[in-house]
Amino acid sequence: NDLFIYFLKGEIFITLYSEGEFRQTSIIPDGLESIYETLNETLKLKDFSFEDFLELLVKNGLDSNNYEEDKTKFFSDLSELFSNRFLVISNQIHVIIRKFGLTTIDRIFMSTLKGSIPGISEFANMYLGVEANDLKFDREYNPDNLEIDQFLFLSMLYAKVAYSKNIQDDNVESFKR
Repeated sequence: NDLFIYFLKGEIFITLYSEGEFRQTSIIPDGLESIYETLNETLKLKDFSFEDFLELLVKNGLDSNNYEEDKTKFFSDLSELFSNRFLVISNQIHVIIRKFGLTTIDRIFMSTLKGSIPGISEFANMYLGVEANDLKFDREYNPDNLEIDQFLFLSMLYAKVAYSKNIQDDNVESFKR
């Protein structure tokens, strides 16, 4: 039972695969932009764009050791906002587990539109009871280690597999593709 959690600008995607089969995708409409906006409002940050926030998040993340002493308030508020998101994610996971009669989630893969967040695995372990792995699986396809949106990359890999096996189960249109 594998769970994929992906933080986007406006939402958080949660996708469950069980026994190698897709089971469900849930969307929590409260992504990274709302965390940024709350931090900006609370701390009255100047000259701190959403892009700056994303860069800081993938560089320093949720690891207190990565913050200077004068940034402890920022880290504290950031941690609290992520804690709130993880409580919502945890509730959603419990709903999914009950719906499919599962007993556990074996693995969690997690990332953001900008990359991995240092320290997020500890958050996942604390709130979800499972340590998170990075959602980074493009090594054999990306030997130059270019910045790639992992969610988009996963979609492209799935499309390649679906095309090669002539899978048309996930057609979202009313007309055949």
